Amino acid sequence: MNKQNVFFIIFCLILIPTLFSQKNKGPLFEHLNRQDSSSFVAFLETFEESFELKDSLLIKQLSCKKINCDLCFTSTPPSSINGYAIPVDRFISSYLSEILAAKLWEELKNNNFSLYKRKILNYKSENLPIGYGDDLILYELCIAKFKTNEWAEGHEGQNHIFQFIKYEKNFMFYGLSSIP
Repeated sequence: MNKQNVFFIIFCLILIPTLFSQKNKGPLFEHLNRQDSSSFVAFLETFEESFELKDSLLIKQLSCKKINCDLCFTSTPPSSINGYAIPVDRFISSYLSEILAAKLWEELKNNNFSLYKRKILNYKSENLPIGYGDDLILYELCIAKFKTNEWAEGHEGQNHIFQFIKYEKNFMFYGLSSIP
């Protein structure tokens, strides 16, 4: 495990419990089991292809109705978005081209990411499907944008994260986030 992954895990172990104030009895991050891993690989190939082709219909089929996108929020005036969740149509029309042109997409395509599964207890979000359940289980592809000290001396680094959920045995694109 490289220093970047260690830093990311330590950062999340400190930050996430504070943000969500939950008592988590299991591990915060875990690796996927064999069945989830196999089905996720197939899903990821289709997901990447749908983005590359800018296939709006396929992207919608593979996504939640709203995309949790704090990266989109930071590039748009706050008054124009109701929270971090934006309709998938708006995500496609306003942000897909930017994402495809970004370094993070290149890193995703080159498999330069870490994959984790994370559970957030008692979490509800407006973009989760009806009947999803009480706990949010995220499958996260973490991509290092800046390694520790790369951007500036003493900078802790930055990771972008593609987030997915599993609903009715199918994976769905849930969001795009960044830490810190």
